Amino acid sequence: NVKYSLTGNSARVIKLKSVNSIVIPSSIKSNGRKYKVTAFVSGSCSGCKKIEKLIIKGKKLKENKLYFKGLKKGTKLVVSKSAVKSYKKLVKSLNLKVTGK
Repeated sequence: NVKYSLTGNSARVIKLKSVNSIVIPSSIKSNGRKYKVTAFVSGSCSGCKKIEKLIIKGKKLKENKLYFKGLKKGTKLVVSKSAVKSYKKLVKSLNLKVTGK
């Protein structure tokens, strides 16, 4: 459901598949190596109108509202409690619901 771009010791989300719910882990494993998920690529959510809930487990993702452009209004974005305030401010114009976990 998620495609990543691997560089050095980090991974970036490059494309999401349009399904009901998606979890972005804090790290992934590929070929026996562990990569920390650090960011989304701009446009990675384009065409994802079916996503109702996007759960982001990483605490230190680079933030940019262009990452979430393409999600339908009212999509629930679940982030760590410490990041709720910054994500709410970030996606305010996109009308996404942000909650903490």
